[in-house]
Amino acid sequence: MRRIDEKISKTLALLGAEGRLRRLPEVETRGRHAIFGGKKLLNLSSNDYLGLGGDEELWAEFHRRKGEFLGGGFEFSASSSRLLTGNHPSYIILEKKLSALHGGRAALALNSGYHANVGIIPALAGPKDLILSDKLNHASIIDGILLSGAKFKRYRHLDCAALEEILSRERQNFENVFIITESVFSMDGDRADLKKLVALKKEYEAFLIVDEAHGVGVFGEKGLGLAEEADVAGEIDLVIGTFGK
Repeated sequence: MRRIDEKISKTLALLGAEGRLRRLPEVETRGRHAIFGGKKLLNLSSNDYLGLGGDEELWAEFHRRKGEFLGGGFEFSASSSRLLTGNHPSYIILEKKLSALHGGRAALALNSGYHANVGIIPALAGPKDLILSDKLNHASIIDGILLSGAKFKRYRHLDCAALEEILSRERQNFENVFIITESVFSMDGDRADLKKLVALKKEYEAFLIVDEAHGVGVFGEKGLGLAEEADVAGEIDLVIGTFGK
């Protein structure tokens, strides 16, 4: 963990020094305008050039014709990426609620579980790293691994002994090692031994990613997934979940 923490800190510091560190802006869209930094600005950074996505009259008429108008407060789309002017307050509210549910850990909402895996894995891992993936992990995880450029190996399904054998042999050859598994595997419903995986990641200073797409809403007192039920949620470095289940 120390190595990956150092890598992330150095990368963020370098981006900041070069003026390339990006943050999600706190912005509120109002039709063709955006409220940013306390100022009302003409929004030329979205795809909603005419402000139709936030037009309250269009919204009301749309719902009147459907007989479902329940009041305003929602827009038809974000109309832009979150890094520009699409960071709708609803995202921030959602992320704060997720953070609170997970004991104050940082939370980030993405378009889907697929986007999470193909976006986050390449952001963390690179050519000098090794990724160890359960052989039956979802295709989106494999896509994310391939995009990272890291070397990767697949260990036998749910076989922690096989995983440890690779770790003992390969750990010293790479800057960082990532262990990636699903918590509940969708095709058969079998479950990863998360306690054993946490023990291995500590022993070999690896970074543990658990995809809870099939565990959220099903396991745990709060429905946070198998990691909550196994009482190891706080010891897993990155938990990926979806709202689909």
